[in-house]
Amino acid sequence: MKQQDNGNDFSNCKLVILDFDGTVVDSMPWLEQIAIEVMSKYKNEPVEVLRKKYRETTGLPFEQQVELIWPHDPQNKLMVTEFEEIKRENFNSQKLFDDTVVTLEYLKNKGYLLALSSGTYDYIIASYLEVQKIAHLFDDTLGFRPGFEKGKDHFNFLMNKYGWTAEELVFVGDSLNDARRAQSCDIPFIAKLGLFSKEDFLKIDHGMIFIRRLDELKHFL
Repeated sequence: MKQQDNGNDFSNCKLVILDFDGTVVDSMPWLEQIAIEVMSKYKNEPVEVLRKKYRETTGLPFEQQVELIWPHDPQNKLMVTEFEEIKRENFNSQKLFDDTVVTLEYLKNKGYLLALSSGTYDYIIASYLEVQKIAHLFDDTLGFRPGFEKGKDHFNFLMNKYGWTAEELVFVGDSLNDARRAQSCDIPFIAKLGLFSKEDFLKIDHGMIFIRRLDELKHFL
């Protein structure tokens, strides 16, 4: 775990915003697998090339990922439809990380408000939280819908709702795009290692704070 040696100070934090896939739910290996399987059906490219393209765009809704990878390709809609159908039908079988619940309870007991911010559709998140019986731990649950997505839209919604400034929030996420979106909005960010390494995150910000497990948040919050 990187220590807080770059002047980051979370003493003003009132709201902890958590990414969903790969941060709260151990779903990224599965999502990557089905994404590559779907893309392989439509694109004659090596698996490792598709994996690299998928990871480079992780943190965005899948429909935006494929559009970035293959702009204006008519096959994109077919890939998105197939991917989202598999995701919708099977997502509730994905597991929380073993330290998710205890960390959420710790943060609530410390007096923080908790929000989810995700590129996954709202209805998938809502269903999953009910199945896992943890919906009550979140004060706000923000998923993807056209015109309202993770990053500026979600951050502004939360700041306007509570009347707080960027420094009163912190965003915890596992993708490079999570880090970039927080950085672009001056939202303090904590990187969760997993899909990406500390070296990957440090290329974005040499003073990046990072954790390997969610329960390491107790060292900062």
